[in-house]
Amino acid sequence: MILDTTPYTFAQFHWHWGPNSTAGSEHTIDSKKYALELHLVHYRSNFNSLATAVASKESDALAVLGILFYENATTSDFNLPRLLNPTLITTGQGTMAPVDIPAMVNIFANLDKFYRYDGSLTTPGCNQVVRWTVLSEPLPVSTRFVRFPAGWY
Repeated sequence: MILDTTPYTFAQFHWHWGPNSTAGSEHTIDSKKYALELHLVHYRSNFNSLATAVASKESDALAVLGILFYENATTSDFNLPRLLNPTLITTGQGTMAPVDIPAMVNIFANLDKFYRYDGSLTTPGCNQVVRWTVLSEPLPVSTRFVRFPAGWY
């Protein structure tokens, strides 16, 4: 990924769920929370690893793309390929799976409409090393998908 002429290397992706369809996202738009939030985490390519980038304490060491999802009972998950659909690739919280990045990027429309700010990781130590990009148009996702991790709580 290139961000303002700076190359970044993909490290990992993860989902944020909540106990219901209005409490899963970490970001809000106009004070509204969403069912899910997907984070695509990248580190600046001049670092050897994600851990090295985080430890650098540089304000743009990481670039995270956040995508918000809202629950829609009439939506199927056909547009979420196997690589992103945790109902197909996980057996529980913390499960790891390989990812095909080019296939992942193709599912998102309107990549040109977003919010961007410098911020922190959302987990302890909350290092101020992240250049956040959050898509401004949330995407629909099925009720089945939203409720998938209910047994983890």
